[in-house]
Amino acid sequence: MKAPCFAIACILLSLVLSLSCGQSFVNSGEDGITSFPLEVGNRWVYSQNDYHSGFGSGAQTDTVHSLFTRRVVDFDSILLPSGVYLIDDTIITTWSEYQTDTSVTRCWWSLTDDKLCECGRRSIVNPGDTIPSLWEYPRVLLDFPLERNKNWLMGESDLGDYNRRVVDIDNCEIHDTDYHCAVVKTSIEVLPNIEMLDWYSNSGLIRSHIDFGKSYLQDEMGNIIDSVYSYQSIVLEDIDLVN
Repeated sequence: MKAPCFAIACILLSLVLSLSCGQSFVNSGEDGITSFPLEVGNRWVYSQNDYHSGFGSGAQTDTVHSLFTRRVVDFDSILLPSGVYLIDDTIITTWSEYQTDTSVTRCWWSLTDDKLCECGRRSIVNPGDTIPSLWEYPRVLLDFPLERNKNWLMGESDLGDYNRRVVDIDNCEIHDTDYHCAVVKTSIEVLPNIEMLDWYSNSGLIRSHIDFGKSYLQDEMGNIIDSVYSYQSIVLEDIDLVN
């Protein structure tokens, strides 16, 4: 019952991530977001929670906790004319007191004509296995500046076309720090009922929320026998920027 939601969550997450003590502002004001910090050595750490609540006779509620770390590990000036940044996403998932899983994904990002693009990605099983895996058509993650009502086509993915739109410019408070953010909504052509929101500041991704809504489990005859409500929440816990 949970597997489809986890599979979709992994695809969405792929696109598709040192807080100071006390109250502070990061780029406060009404202007949009103009950049994404891609200096080599930059690092973001997020808490990720996948929530599932069942209905019916077998109802149960559980939350899967993960620690998600994103790090800019290198810059390659040869792979593409504009150069490409190597991004490592590491997710440590806690299934139980005795079971954890670790996955590492290498991403290739470029910044050209004010567009932050993902040019490819692949899972890394062996740390020494870092052969590039680039797509024919990059996906436009962000189109700067991020101003209210701006929209763009992200590109094709495993789930069809993605469209992104800046629905708001607002401050997002995380652990007593207010980040000035553009709130970006992602619409998926084949999954119109899924709501995906990301909060981006000039310091990077601050928060992400995916609402999968209610999904249904059917028997062999197509009869609905159970349902589950699911969502995923990602929140910044730590940040270390070189500049």
